[in-house]
Amino acid sequence: MNRPSSSALEAFVVHAPGRVNLIGEHTDYNEGFVVPMAIERGVTITVTRRRDRMAAFRSEREAGAALLDLRAALEPGRSDWARYPAGVLAGYQQLGWEIPGFDAVITADLPAGGGLSSSAALEVATATVIEMLCGQAPRALRSRATPGRARSRGE
Repeated sequence: MNRPSSSALEAFVVHAPGRVNLIGEHTDYNEGFVVPMAIERGVTITVTRRRDRMAAFRSEREAGAALLDLRAALEPGRSDWARYPAGVLAGYQQLGWEIPGFDAVITADLPAGGGLSSSAALEVATATVIEMLCGQAPRALRSRATPGRARSRGE
């Protein structure tokens, strides 16, 4: 079971880029060739730890917060935008990770539904958040991280 390390940051920021396909739109799942490329625009999540086991996601694009109770296994069924981070959290839970509570404020300069993989960027940023909270982020990322300035550029 992965638990947060005592050296895990209390507050930090992660970023995941959007993506375009230079060739191969809708061919990847039909065994065709794909040439994706990361772009400057992306999703940024500012994270602060909580003392409880709740994950609170807030988005600049949506009213209110999506609250997820991390004490129990998350189940499918959400139909709102928070289904993307909830699915990532559920995947880590299924792997046995004990995820601590946190507040997440999501900002993005990617248009939702614009073909720039905004949902994938949200999922990658959420995975990075979980790994940072649990002290399991790649060593290179942990060594660069400072409070309020941890950044990830992968998809």
